[in-house]
Amino acid sequence: TATLAELGRAQLRFDYEIAREGVPLVRGFTRHAVTTADGRPTRLPPAVREALESEEATPEEDGVD
Repeated sequence: TATLAELGRAQLRFDYEIAREGVPLVRGFTRHAVTTADGRPTRLPPAVREALESEEATPEEDGVD
């Protein structure tokens, strides 16, 4: 599963867990920064922030192991 763990103005973090039969096998995370084309930090676009904050962005159990 993947979950949005942090949502800042210019960065976000996703936490991941891979499990088999309900037993966690591995956990990890990725941190993402929002930058301009020249590499400068910039704020997350409002539409992207809204999508990430919405219930639609919440991961659902899909039954895949």
